[in-house]
Amino acid sequence: MTKVTHKHLVPVGCFPVVYYPLHALAGGGARILLTEVPDPERFGAAQFDAGGRIVGLSEKPVTPPLDYAIIGLYAYEARLWGILQTLELSERGQYGITDGNNAYLQAGRLEYDLFAGQWSDAGTHESLHHKATKEFAP
Repeated sequence: MTKVTHKHLVPVGCFPVVYYPLHALAGGGARILLTEVPDPERFGAAQFDAGGRIVGLSEKPVTPPLDYAIIGLYAYEARLWGILQTLELSERGQYGITDGNNAYLQAGRLEYDLFAGQWSDAGTHESLHHKATKEFAP
């Protein structure tokens, strides 16, 4: 497939992968994708107000507020590099993606889209095996 098309043209939902960051950057700020999952405690989660706006983000909450997970497709404007300088490094010496997203949320510059297409997490051996042998098998 890579000889036929570039990876940025691979479709994700209704649009090619490259659409999502370009769409987010057109308005500035940051954009995340969420999808409904049966086990949201395994993922980053968003909390919404009555108007459907995100009011909080947490990483792997014990009691998730909803059944929506942040699926790991993010788009940021160039100001992200300055925001990172204001964040504390984790114990592993890394910036936390949830911390960066929360900085955008606090600044009122975080947007989201709900992803309704087929999505799979490969974060555990079980989920990878299930998707490879049950859901995506011909």
